[in-house]
Amino acid sequence: MGHGLTLDNLEECTIISAEVLQSYFHSFIAVGANILYPLYVVPPATVDECRTHAHEFQQAGFSGCIGSTDAMHIAMKRCMYRLRNNHLGPKQHLTTRTFNLTVNHHWRILSTTVGYPGRWNDKTDVLFDPFVRGLNEGSVVPDLSFELFESDEFGDTSTTEY
Repeated sequence: MGHGLTLDNLEECTIISAEVLQSYFHSFIAVGANILYPLYVVPPATVDECRTHAHEFQQAGFSGCIGSTDAMHIAMKRCMYRLRNNHLGPKQHLTTRTFNLTVNHHWRILSTTVGYPGRWNDKTDVLFDPFVRGLNEGSVVPDLSFELFESDEFGDTSTTEY
């Protein structure tokens, strides 16, 4: 189904009835959400875990960065008509749900939000992302520190610990 096949196509390919495939799909989604998600999507909770995720970013000169965050739009083809305008994505002409994801350099998902209307942009999504907001406010891994270069009004460079 991840490749866009319908249940009818899967029935022809696997010789398993569409009803059985549909009930399996719903069971698989429940297992994915309740068992696999908490097992594999684990935000860093300690300084050592943050440093592990930050290693490649540190080498590239992005001190203090532990991941990349962006919004991801997933097409939602069967949207109720009264909700259509809220779910029209800004770039596509499809109705979408948007998710804010934070991944490390190895594409491991560190955090994701629940789905929001596709009309929302990245700036709005990040306001409702508890992981990104917690990093910004210092409530997630509060003892994490890093150094950045700063220059003063005379052009002299110094390091400042954040």
